[in-house]
Amino acid sequence: MNDKHNSELSQPIIKKLLETLGNEWKESSCLNDDCASVSREFDHGQSMKILVPNATEPNPSEEQYSNFGVNISDNYYPQYDSIDDVIQSAKDMEEEQGIAKLLFAECEKIDPSECDTYDVIDHVEGIKGTKNVEVHKCKSTGWHYLYFPEEKEYPYYCCIDRDDGEFKTLEELQKWARPLYFQ
Repeated sequence: MNDKHNSELSQPIIKKLLETLGNEWKESSCLNDDCASVSREFDHGQSMKILVPNATEPNPSEEQYSNFGVNISDNYYPQYDSIDDVIQSAKDMEEEQGIAKLLFAECEKIDPSECDTYDVIDHVEGIKGTKNVEVHKCKSTGWHYLYFPEEKEYPYYCCIDRDDGEFKTLEELQKWARPLYFQ
C-alpha cells in the first residue's frame, strides 16, 4: 500500500468489505492506483473491483477521493458515498454476474416471425446469402441470436442495441454479450 491510499482510513474499510462480501473477495491494492481496492474474479475473465476512499474530503487535483468507486471488467459504474451502499451494490452486481453466466445458456428456438428484430433477420440473410436461419431467444434476457446451420465460418449472429457481431461459436457470442448486459 502506498501513502496515497491513506492506510489509516482505507484499511478498516477494506477489512469490513472483505468480512462482509465473503471469501471470493481479495485485497487488490496496487501501488500505482490512487486508492486501495478489493476485487473478485468471475468466469470468462470478468472481474469486479471496489476502490475505497483515501480521504474524508474530496480533492481530485491531489488524487484524494472520499467516495467508493466500482468497476466491472474496466467498465466504471456510479460512485457511492457510504460503505453500506457500495456493499449492496456489490451484492447486486454479483447476482447480476450470476444471471450473466446464463446469457444464451438456456434458449428456446422460436419462429422468426416472433423475433422483434425481424428486419435484422432479412438484412443478415441477405449478407449470408441464405434463408436457412434459426432464431433463438435467451430465457434470461429475452435477447435473440441467429444461427445459420449452413454457414461454416461464422454461423452465429447477434445484435444487441447497436452492437452486433458474427461468431464462430456460441461461447464467443456469450463472452461478447456479457459486458453489454451491464451497460
